Amino acid sequence: MISIFNARSGKLLRNVASLVGENMRGRGSVECPADWERMRWDAAARRWIKDDAVAAEVDARRADDAYRCEFGDGAKREAHLRKAIEARLYHHLGAAAAPLLTAEAEATGVPIDDLVAAVVARDDEWIAREVGRRTAKTKGKRNG
Repeated sequence: MISIFNARSGKLLRNVASLVGENMRGRGSVECPADWERMRWDAAARRWIKDDAVAAEVDARRADDAYRCEFGDGAKREAHLRKAIEARLYHHLGAAAAPLLTAEAEATGVPIDDLVAAVVARDDEWIAREVGRRTAKTKGKRNG
């Protein structure tokens, strides 16, 4: 792949497989590195720069896509829902069976109590937003 950029500003215009047939007036070009998708374009330097944040975002998106392809579109939501249920049970009943949380704790090295607290906190935020959204929706139906 070859990156084409504005010669004056350095702004990335597009990536192409070949320069054949390209109008290069006022434009420059540079070869894309092998892992350019995990990098960011630096207009001042007119080249691709390694960026851990971009790489992490791309890797997360690829993992999500792979998960979705393997298990279906709603699988990730179902896994989050199941993890939230496990966290609530663990939180209220103590060491109840929590296979998803146990596996995540072992894989990440984070204590299961910390994972439970994080999942419950995120779940509480979601519940508050959803209650607010539904309350506003029903108020609109009553008034209108």
